[in-house]
Amino acid sequence: MSQEEDLDVLDLLFSFTSDTDLTHASYNIGVFLCSTCASIHATIGTHISKVKHLNFDHWEESQVERLKQVGNAAAKQKYEQRVPNWLQRPRE
Repeated sequence: MSQEEDLDVLDLLFSFTSDTDLTHASYNIGVFLCSTCASIHATIGTHISKVKHLNFDHWEESQVERLKQVGNAAAKQKYEQRVPNWLQRPRE
């Protein structure tokens, strides 16, 4: 992808949310992340979550497509359905 095409990921982000705290994305899971959650995802390992910065990293077309296919709402529904009620969930 060219530098101009890299902007597509930012356009995609703002089509999903106006939350300016979202600075990263996990491209294999297909979700946007704040910097705190990005740090957590990075520490659990790239075999689980592959994190990139929205502005500073290069984005492949397939990675942007994954974000388009999944998105935060669908991922939340899938991954949080088994989280116990006593465990704090990420904020919206």
